[in-house]
Amino acid sequence: MKIKSNIYALFIASVFCAFPGVVQAQTPQMSDQQIQALKSQYLAGGGLKLSNDLKSSGSNKSDEMNKDLQAVQPQQKNLNISTQPQSEFDRQLEKANAPISVVEQSMRERLNADLKVVSKKTNNVDSQEARVQGEEGRDFATDPNRKNALDANEKFSKNPKEKYSSNSKPLVGESGLISKTPFELRRETERLRASQAKEQDQELRSAWERFLENSSVREVDSDISQYGYGLFSGAPSTFSPAVDIPVPPEYVLGPGDELLVQLYGSRDDTLTLVVDRNGVVELPKVGTLTVAGLSFAQVKAAIAEQISNKSVGVSASVTMGRLRSIRVFVLGDVEHPGSYLISGFSTMSHALFAAGGVSKSGSLRHIKLKRSGKTVNELDLYDFLLKGDSRGDRRLMAGDVVFVPPLGRVVGVAGKANRPAIYELNEEKTVQDVLLMAGGALSDADVNHMQIDRLEASGDRALLDVASQERLNIKNGDILMLFPIPAVRTNMVSLLGHAKRPGQYGWHKDMPLTELIKSPDDLLPGAFLDYALIQRTDPLTRAVSTVRVSLDNLLVKQDKQADLMLKPDDQVYIFSKSSIDPLNVVLISGTVVNPGQYPFAEPMKLLDLLFAAGGPSEDAYLKVAELTRYDIVDGERRVSSHFEVNLSEAMAGNANANVELKPHDELFIRTIANWKPSAWIELQGEVVHPGKYPVEEGERLSSVLMRAGGYTKDAYLRASFFTRESVRLDEQAQLDELARKTEAEVTKMEATGATLRDDALRARQLAKLENAKRIAEQLKSIKATGRVVVELDNVEKLKESTFDIAIRDGDKLVIPMRPDVVQVLGEVYNQTAFVYRPNTDSSVYLKMAGGATRTGDVEHFYVVRANGLVDVGSKGWFSNSVASVEPGDTIIVPQIIEQSNFLDATLDWSRVMMQVGVSLASMKTVGVFK
Repeated sequence: MKIKSNIYALFIASVFCAFPGVVQAQTPQMSDQQIQALKSQYLAGGGLKLSNDLKSSGSNKSDEMNKDLQAVQPQQKNLNISTQPQSEFDRQLEKANAPISVVEQSMRERLNADLKVVSKKTNNVDSQEARVQGEEGRDFATDPNRKNALDANEKFSKNPKEKYSSNSKPLVGESGLISKTPFELRRETERLRASQAKEQDQELRSAWERFLENSSVREVDSDISQYGYGLFSGAPSTFSPAVDIPVPPEYVLGPGDELLVQLYGSRDDTLTLVVDRNGVVELPKVGTLTVAGLSFAQVKAAIAEQISNKSVGVSASVTMGRLRSIRVFVLGDVEHPGSYLISGFSTMSHALFAAGGVSKSGSLRHIKLKRSGKTVNELDLYDFLLKGDSRGDRRLMAGDVVFVPPLGRVVGVAGKANRPAIYELNEEKTVQDVLLMAGGALSDADVNHMQIDRLEASGDRALLDVASQERLNIKNGDILMLFPIPAVRTNMVSLLGHAKRPGQYGWHKDMPLTELIKSPDDLLPGAFLDYALIQRTDPLTRAVSTVRVSLDNLLVKQDKQADLMLKPDDQVYIFSKSSIDPLNVVLISGTVVNPGQYPFAEPMKLLDLLFAAGGPSEDAYLKVAELTRYDIVDGERRVSSHFEVNLSEAMAGNANANVELKPHDELFIRTIANWKPSAWIELQGEVVHPGKYPVEEGERLSSVLMRAGGYTKDAYLRASFFTRESVRLDEQAQLDELARKTEAEVTKMEATGATLRDDALRARQLAKLENAKRIAEQLKSIKATGRVVVELDNVEKLKESTFDIAIRDGDKLVIPMRPDVVQVLGEVYNQTAFVYRPNTDSSVYLKMAGGATRTGDVEHFYVVRANGLVDVGSKGWFSNSVASVEPGDTIIVPQIIEQSNFLDATLDWSRVMMQVGVSLASMKTVGVFK
């Protein structure tokens, strides 16, 4: 495209400008193909390559051009620009000698900021090159290491590719620093040159990419399809011909058609007549009549005439019954060409639907109807699709051929058209004809800047600019592109800031500022009237300037000199007083309802600020509050001072205590000493008055029980359940930590089992692993209760015991009734509760539960008493018998721990299993260990 070609040309010119000596005041003009080739070469990674023959062609140029071309040589050396035989592109470059345009110069300046570093980095290569030349031209006769240097030079001259041996001594300069041999300096220079060239290439690419990111290109949606072929997308049966409509008089009868004859008068009768294969129908009491080849109107007249002639006083009414089927051929570019049996009432379009429609390679505009080898009709489906005209859809006769020829000339319409698509041409010749076929342009189409993408005879594609008024002929394969209008808003001004209706407004010539702001009512409350700003942009240079306006003179004093004339793109800024003069505030903190910053309004006193903050809280200490004030000393530094104020006296009406505030004062109200929020304990169960009781700091459990009226007669003190929130949180943290360690151990067991090769050992390890996973899941499901074991007694006796603990907020005491059951949980066959039997030991209850399961550790069962204590028998930990069991107790059979194979974590796991069992028993949870 022309726009892209111009961009590429400007880019090449900018690259030349970045390298001093390449081009000074002139730049070549290139064709689109040359620019495209150079751009492809650059983006493909080859970098920019200039021909060395530029120098040789300089004999036909002026002396100034020769000097410029000679200056290219050192740059080619530093930039590693390849030298290739002179190409046609190089010769075209030499012929160009046009001056740089203003646009090109502007584009150079935009890119130079990104390309400056490229030319700067060549200095390192130049200095290294000079160093090499200095070393090569140095007089080794005066060098202290003359012999070594001469040997090195001799070696290098005989075989430049040979590496120096390890015993080759370096050159030492006059300064005493170690210098390198000429060969080493040359190698280092080549490496540096290659590195610098790579960096330059990357920086050039980055600059080009950034330039393209900021460039917008006109585009259209190229996803267009062929027009009209969606007509046949439905099922053919949907478009079968209608048979319940009146038959037109011109319908031609043939074998198989059915006639219905209604007789009335002296004879009433209904006759059904079918045309036989000879084209004849038989009329009872009248005779035969040949009707094949006659129109329906002719047949009606003939039958009526025969009946009236041969039957006195009888009249006839003739209608069509069932129509015959005809066989036609649908051939050419259709989806399913072949022979079809269709209704005799069918038309060409019905035959096309029966064949699945026209294929994408077939024509919609030249569908032919052939009869007896001659073309009798040509159907253009665009007449039906675009105009609703079906006159060309002729009815078929038996033996007709519907032929669809190949697709003809086509043209595409893309972009802002009503029906963007690919259209087949018939008699359309111009752009206007094609645009009319596409339904016209949309309202936002740029019809004066359309383009045609055309395939030339040479195989290249060309772009043609065209306006809606131009009578440009269209060609096969053209694509008409309708771009959106630029939609750049012009002739407008903007009102911004502290206005009631900010936004953009239309501009017209001699538009005054008062047309935008008519009165102070157009401004928000608190607008700053002393100062408004108009930002103005020069339309040519785009330089920005500002104009100050006094809104007080404009709107209040109505000074006509302040009513400036606006210009296009002006932006009027209205400021608020707070933005120009920041609001003074005072601050209050501490025990008030709404602490924070509040606007300062002179005169303002302590109570004004206190009540603005919602007043003091109930825990506020009002006798002594602290007021902090900041002062500026000599305009150089700020100092703070603190003094106490008595808010109680101020609230009592003491005017001296109600101190007057200054801007930025800070008032801090302290809290009453030893003020703490109320603590509560909840009593449930068998107490006279259960409920939530507030308690004072240090109040004991016995005191609360006395306030609640003591115990009821059914209270079972042995099973009292006392919980504390802080204990629950600690227990839950321990359970969570142990659950985490257990999961880590299970993960380690999985890794270990995967390395076992023995099948039997791996199977045992897998069983242990599954068991460990199950226990880990059970452990995660356990929630801590926070139970604290207390042994309650008569309230008077409780006062003297160690269980008369101090109450904390959130404590809870549940005193149940005497239970009548004993629970058996864990690894037993029947986890349930049994009726309490006096003088019955634990072994009896275990037998009643069916005994321990295969995984149950019956030798280490334990009993969780109703008060939360754990009894493990008289033989130490994990005794195998517990003598007495009381109502409310729970017998727990743990799982065999060894099967879990927790290695060194066995002791911790035993403690956790015990703790889990205690929690289950205390909360009377059944069915966890299954």
